[in-house]
Amino acid sequence: MELIESETLKSNRIVKSRRDKHLPVFNAGLGANPFPPHEYLVETLKKHTHNKDYTSPSGIDDLKQSLIKKYSTKNYIAENVIVGNGLKELLYILQLTLKEDYTLFIITPAWVSYLEQAKILNMDYNLIKTFSSRNYKVTSFDLDAALSRTDKKKVILFNNPTNPTGAIYYKEELEDLSKIFKRHRALVISDEIYMKSIYPDKIHMTDSLSNYYPNVIIGSSLSKEFTTGGWRLGWLIFNKELNDIYNRVFNLCSSIYSCSSQPLQLLAVDAFKYPEELKKYINNNNIFFSRLGSYCYGRFNEMDLITSKPFAAWYIFLDFSNYKKKLNKVGINTSTELVEKLIDELGLVTVSGKSFGYDYLTLRYSFVDIVDAGKDIPFTDKISNIKLGIDKLEKWLTKL
Repeated sequence: MELIESETLKSNRIVKSRRDKHLPVFNAGLGANPFPPHEYLVETLKKHTHNKDYTSPSGIDDLKQSLIKKYSTKNYIAENVIVGNGLKELLYILQLTLKEDYTLFIITPAWVSYLEQAKILNMDYNLIKTFSSRNYKVTSFDLDAALSRTDKKKVILFNNPTNPTGAIYYKEELEDLSKIFKRHRALVISDEIYMKSIYPDKIHMTDSLSNYYPNVIIGSSLSKEFTTGGWRLGWLIFNKELNDIYNRVFNLCSSIYSCSSQPLQLLAVDAFKYPEELKKYINNNNIFFSRLGSYCYGRFNEMDLITSKPFAAWYIFLDFSNYKKKLNKVGINTSTELVEKLIDELGLVTVSGKSFGYDYLTLRYSFVDIVDAGKDIPFTDKISNIKLGIDKLEKWLTKL
């Protein structure tokens, strides 16, 4: 099996290389939140750095109890927790635990690591394709048809809000999908890492899948909500019916990484208290991305690109099919060729749709190339590099 570099991390490497060579670069690739951690988090982490004990894969007691309280509802009784060095690591270990007994279903376009981890683990997996007409969300009809393909036990990677589209599943959609999950007695891994990155005026529209279907393992992390991606602290939440899977995951984690950083766990406990200045900071960041998402969505639609409509985070999925004939004439037939051409000719760094299990002439554009993200400057100044990159893309398409 050929092992490949993560395409999102590769895009970051390309950005760095171009900057080192003083070449033009418009960074729409990796997609890390560009805002710095709030000072409260920085000072809190400093306060805890003297703690150095080995702990447990289930985390320190205070963090475990904080997470159980955070995720428990009347419909979902959180009982066990696994804490690790980011959610990516934990998803891999969870799939390793399930691979012998389950067939995996991945809804595409999907976050790059879902598919690559399934390939590395040699899992039995199926892709469920979605379409722009539904904002790249799976329908209950298509879900039912896909799950009916096998009599094996089924596990679904379900991402809400979604990367790479920025879409959210409405509450009524979650309810409809839950009926299908129940019919097939499916286990769902609900990746809710962007749940706190929903635009403020859209928060009421969606919810955790666990409020509609209990056979769910919830995954999230500090990274998106608290703008601390590189700090690496993630978790999985197991309800009381999933003790067997939890115990197997716990045992694997104890042999693979032992525990996560104690200072970061203590930081998380304090962060979940949500002091007013931290809540305001998170909300202001989400307001900013809501405004920026609307700007990018409008610009790309004016350019006759087929797009997702983002309601969370900082991603939009672009389909260049309306330019297919023109792109084919200049030797661009795949998403990979499209991304490479945009890098070479414009310095615009994105990630190909193929990386998300969805080829054709598609790519993910991350609207994160913010100027002086931590400074109090006008919105138009903050997004000046994004605007310039989109301007260049528009001129390039016009000249095809």
